Amino acid sequence: MNEKDKEKNSIDQGHIEDTGGLAYKDMNDFYYYIGTLLYYGVAVLGSCIIPSVDEIFEFVGTICVNCMGFIFPAMFYLTASKRYYAGREGLLNGHKDALELSITTSKVERNLLLENIARLQLFLGMIAFVLGMFNNIYGLINHESGEHSDD
Repeated sequence: MNEKDKEKNSIDQGHIEDTGGLAYKDMNDFYYYIGTLLYYGVAVLGSCIIPSVDEIFEFVGTICVNCMGFIFPAMFYLTASKRYYAGREGLLNGHKDALELSITTSKVERNLLLENIARLQLFLGMIAFVLGMFNNIYGLINHESGEHSDD
């Protein structure tokens, strides 16, 4: 009996309780409490050190814009092309059983040009992220000449 069969039997017999998909119920209590206290400490320390909420919005904005504009689309395309390249014809035509359809039909070749463009987009997103973070940090350090100056 292999490991999967043992897990299935133990689940069927009720040895593993259903957590409803909540990760914190499966997590070790020590890690959960330490992680919670560290997160709380960072939030309190940040609220004591950071003078204005504008700086927070600039950092969050830089992260979100780069992720939504560059990183997520490129990662989604690269992941999908690796996972579904054989059944992409069925996926594009709206078949529910695309993987089953890919077995019966010929394989669709991966579009290497689009994959390389996605890699380029990912690289440009990382450069834009670094430059945006540099701009935010430089503006905080040199607040006399930047947009954070007190007029």
